Amino acid sequence: MPGRIEWDNEEKTILLTIYEGNMVLEEYYRVTDETFEALSKVSHPVHTIMLRQNVHSVPATMSKVLQYANKKTPDNLGINVIVGANAMTKMIVRIGKVVAPKLAKEVYFADSLEDARKIIQDKLSEHSKK
Repeated sequence: MPGRIEWDNEEKTILLTIYEGNMVLEEYYRVTDETFEALSKVSHPVHTIMLRQNVHSVPATMSKVLQYANKKTPDNLGINVIVGANAMTKMIVRIGKVVAPKLAKEVYFADSLEDARKIIQDKLSEHSKK
């Protein structure tokens, strides 16, 4: 399956979204729905880490998925970290900041899963100091 989700910790505060291969639009919609369903089952903030190191293609109409996801974004979505973002993914995030501001409110980039976890930890520490 080109896209799947799984919890990264027992506390269910970090959700991994794993994208692989040739992702088609329908896969992004399915993974979005599964992600938001998982978030709806907990009341605390959930941060996401998207693993994209093995994605070979991105649909040209990703802005539709962003708009769809923005309408459904639950209030408990926290920090989003993307691992393995190429130039196209970074461009999609920039577009997302405009067309999907609720979804793309706090997005960071990392080189590894360990770096992504550290970014979340560091950003949460910064937020708690404010």
